[in-house]
Amino acid sequence: MDIRRPPTPRRGVSLPFTDHCDPLFTGIPFRSLFDAAVETGRERSWKILETRTTWDPFGTVRPYETFLGHVLDLTAGEERIFSRFSGATRRNLRKAGREGVEVSIGNSWGDTAEYYRLHCLTRKKHGLPPQPLKFFKKIQEHVISKHGGAVFLARRGGKSAAGAVFFHFHDGVLYKFGASDPELQEFRASNGVMGEAIRHYAGRGFRHLCFGRTEPGNEGLRRFKLGWGPEERTIYYHRYGILKKALLAGEPPRSPRWNRLFGKLPIPVLQIIGRAVYGFMA
Repeated sequence: MDIRRPPTPRRGVSLPFTDHCDPLFTGIPFRSLFDAAVETGRERSWKILETRTTWDPFGTVRPYETFLGHVLDLTAGEERIFSRFSGATRRNLRKAGREGVEVSIGNSWGDTAEYYRLHCLTRKKHGLPPQPLKFFKKIQEHVISKHGGAVFLARRGGKSAAGAVFFHFHDGVLYKFGASDPELQEFRASNGVMGEAIRHYAGRGFRHLCFGRTEPGNEGLRRFKLGWGPEERTIYYHRYGILKKALLAGEPPRSPRWNRLFGKLPIPVLQIIGRAVYGFMA
């Protein structure tokens, strides 16, 4: 996609707002596709071409960024899938059940709006501005309402404690967003949500569940995902400077002081920041 968002440089990205997007080709070398994309970039005055793949197409060149990906096989049958869960994950599922956590599955705007409320609480906890509400309205309009996704909400005593948004297409499922109320975290509602989603999709013939990308330093999120028994792999982001005719070196990690600052701001202020900056983060 051709990204034109001043003041950032014009660039081509495969694919904006995706965790990864491997090339779709049959019998064509990756380098041939890449060279054709570079030529397109020259014609369109791109400064940068970015690829996001689950394998390293350049080998000896250090990627611009790397992330971890996790994929769970849903074809083994419910009993075998659940046997692969870690001991901690099984304990958390049992606790969610004992605490009376109930999970619903919906695709209405009310479900998405309630998830967004939890999403804002979680982004504040991690010191990050949330995506704009308009972004989620578009997801509702173009994906969820057209049965390309679903919202799972876990409630305890009538109050939402956790939620997740999943996209599904053909035989695959993507865990796109997850959030929880920090004040209700002790009830392990997030585990209840994921356990119900795995049961739901495995029972409907889906073959794999992708957990999205995880930053290498986020050990808490990595442990949560690994607890469900998926295969772990590396995701490679490469950026090619079209004018420089070379792959670009990676950037240093973002300073955590920004997270500390954002974590102190009220949610309405974080939402304003999110509306201002999220379009530049594709």
